[in-house]
Amino acid sequence: MEIRLENGPNVSTSQHISALEPETDTVVNFSISEDRLTSAFATRVTADSNESVTESDETNNARTANVLRPTVELQPGEVNYYQQDGTTTAVVLVPNTGLQSATGSVTVSNFNGSEQFGQTTVTLNASSNTKTAAYTSTELPLKDVSENETVLVTVEINNTTEDIAVDTVAHNTTLTPPTGTIELNQSTVERNRSVKLFAETHDIDGTIESLEWRVNGAVIATNQSNLTWTPNERGNQTVTLVIRDDDGVEKTVNRTVYVHVPRLSSALSVPTDPDGDGEFEDINGDGEVNIVDVQAMFVNRDKVVTTNSSRAFDFSGNGVVNIIDVQHLFNEVI
Repeated sequence: MEIRLENGPNVSTSQHISALEPETDTVVNFSISEDRLTSAFATRVTADSNESVTESDETNNARTANVLRPTVELQPGEVNYYQQDGTTTAVVLVPNTGLQSATGSVTVSNFNGSEQFGQTTVTLNASSNTKTAAYTSTELPLKDVSENETVLVTVEINNTTEDIAVDTVAHNTTLTPPTGTIELNQSTVERNRSVKLFAETHDIDGTIESLEWRVNGAVIATNQSNLTWTPNERGNQTVTLVIRDDDGVEKTVNRTVYVHVPRLSSALSVPTDPDGDGEFEDINGDGEVNIVDVQAMFVNRDKVVTTNSSRAFDFSGNGVVNIIDVQHLFNEVI
């Protein structure tokens, strides 16, 4: 048998296995350097028994598995339903055995596909091992669907249908999603100052299994009911708490934290960026840019708080805050 790892028609490596024992596993290790791979082709593993063994039925038993692209195959028990306030919601655990994440959609429709009951976008987690699926939970409310009705659950990734499962809607009242809120000690904070985050969570039909904190989509902590976060980017930052219960049902809640540049002195308001160019010309925070801001900049140009926010007050673009930036601001005002 030949085992091939390939990326398109010109990049491949292979190994031959001379014999396979029944009911045993055979491990084959090979690799292709990353600089030889191209995104124009899928990277996949192919096992072709007919390369070295001629079978009596002459059937081509080649098996191919994509390695890097998402691989989805819904299994029994990965689609569940609950009803709350008269609305039926499908909870789908989408498995991915590919080593690559991707964005796609989950659609629930009637049996012949002519009527859509619900659809949602899902971003699949990448697997760390092609033999172990990474699961992504998603929920979608269903319109005009009845209990015991036969439905089609379709998963599409990159506009390609990955899997279609036939299922029967059965309300399981134990699959009530958890609830939660994010509490903050402050929703407006200076850059590089700390914010305390608190999770308030409940699950009326079980227990909370895990928590995941994210900021602008990036995971910053797991399984902590409270933590301290220090933002280093200005502007509105989205804090997300993903709550998963013991049924595998998830609930996502969000809060927005506004991160601003520091005050230059206790006598001034928070500086603002009137034209949105990333430079905070309104030094005294009164909503206008004039000679008063030039004077405030001159007085505060050497303060540590100003230097630590050099991107906001570096009007000359030389990477530091000094008298040259005062001159540039003056030239802009006059």
